Amino acid sequence: MWLLMLVISGCLVAAWFGEKRRRGEVEQQVRQKGEEIRELRIALGILDDQPDVLKITDEKLVYVRTLPPRDELEWCWRVFVPPGKSWYIETSQGERWDEQRRMYSGGGAGTSLKLSGEFTLTARIARNMEGRAYLEIRHGHSSLGATMPEDGVAVLRGNGKLTREIAGAKQQVSFDPQGQIQLLRWHRDARDQGASISATYQSEPPKGFGFLIRLEEETRHMARIRAQR
Repeated sequence: MWLLMLVISGCLVAAWFGEKRRRGEVEQQVRQKGEEIRELRIALGILDDQPDVLKITDEKLVYVRTLPPRDELEWCWRVFVPPGKSWYIETSQGERWDEQRRMYSGGGAGTSLKLSGEFTLTARIARNMEGRAYLEIRHGHSSLGATMPEDGVAVLRGNGKLTREIAGAKQQVSFDPQGQIQLLRWHRDARDQGASISATYQSEPPKGFGFLIRLEEETRHMARIRAQR
């Protein structure tokens, strides 16, 4: 009788430890899957995982601070824009810089920004399914893509003189919301790169190439565009 009870007790203890081990493995798998989903949501802009980056002292101003990028040709900012207004993200790119208009003259793109308050904005040079290079700007659930010429991308990846202006790179900065807020100007001089630059879209290699990303209150942006026509 005692032997039977001992055997039964041993089986119960073994079953309990086995169940505890299996439960621990399942909980670990659930935590791991949850972390993978969380990282994916962050990458897609669905989950904003950058708290306590900005110190907002005046909600009438625009605040910008850079975040660590994942790649040499990726840029990331924490941004605050005053609520109650619509905003516009504009890009321009090309070989020639127009100092008067403070933009490149080779083309560009833009889109309305469906966000307000504090959010994360990411820009990167990527390639689509066909292998074509493009500038992607991601904000919240939305993104903007602007095709880039291959010779321009080759210049950017080269070794020529680099001009880079990144808002909030060293510390948090604030801007008047009534102006044009330049987030990034990235330009490389190709004159020292020689024949290493392929001229896919031009008869001669470009002397340089760059692109610009800036933010502007949408009604002011539209008024400025109408005035330039």
